[in-house]
Amino acid sequence: MAYDLLNLSNLGLTSEDLQELMPIIKKKLPNLGGLDLSNNRLEELPNVFGQLPNLRQLNLSDNRLEEVPEWIYYLGKGWLDELNLSNCRLEGLPVTNYERPWYVRKLDLGYNEQLIELPESIYYAFSLEELNLEGCELEELPITGHFIPNRMPLLKWLNLNNNQLDCLDE
Repeated sequence: MAYDLLNLSNLGLTSEDLQELMPIIKKKLPNLGGLDLSNNRLEELPNVFGQLPNLRQLNLSDNRLEEVPEWIYYLGKGWLDELNLSNCRLEGLPVTNYERPWYVRKLDLGYNEQLIELPESIYYAFSLEELNLEGCELEELPITGHFIPNRMPLLKWLNLNNNQLDCLDE
């Protein structure tokens, strides 16, 4: 039996022990706004998200991702409301720059213990309002120049609990 999922707006596949994306996600889901793939065993992300033009919320927390592909910056026509990459195995984020900024309002990178320095691409997330870096192993955080407030004028909430910070670098 074939299902028409063109009107599907949210999809949750948490705790399903997924190692790869299911065929349902590889289909075109033009109205999907929220996708929760948390608490699985995903190690990589194939580029199927171009088929999700209206995606605004993506939860990939508690997976085995060591890196995320560059196309993650262009999800939802280049604008994400929430991206949760907490408790993965991330060592950083793909490089971007001033000519190619990315737009995400809420970013959770908490408990990625391999993260010892702030990924440079964070500096180009100009619309960022909430940033969770709790439980990473950050050793320093520049607060002038690139970071706060010059590049993140909208930042309202920043969680730096449980890191290895000795001081905020000026």
